Amino acid sequence: MHSAPTVLALTFVLAAIGVSILLPLYFASAPRGPLRWPTETEAGAVLYVAVAASVLAFICWNRGVAVVGANAAGFTLPLLPAFGTVLAILLLGESFRAFHAAGFATILAGVVLATYRPRS
Repeated sequence: MHSAPTVLALTFVLAAIGVSILLPLYFASAPRGPLRWPTETEAGAVLYVAVAASVLAFICWNRGVAVVGANAAGFTLPLLPAFGTVLAILLLGESFRAFHAAGFATILAGVVLATYRPRS
């Protein structure tokens, strides 16, 4: 199990790599138009993604893996698109379509097949 400082150091390194890749692209696109400051809503969204959806989620995921183990935690990964779809339907007004149902069925079938153990 990794210590909290190691996990935070890894998170920082990953964020630094991401910034170092994106910053030159930002400056390359700057001459294409006037720069503008983000609105409060846009700044809040970026702050949420930077802190809650990235750093805090990463720390919580690592803690969860430490508690339940990698094998058990691994089975939740295929469910992430399904949870994302449900959140998009609830929060963004996305319409539920047939391809969503097909995706959910495929995900659940995969999880059932991966976790199925015949009785002995």
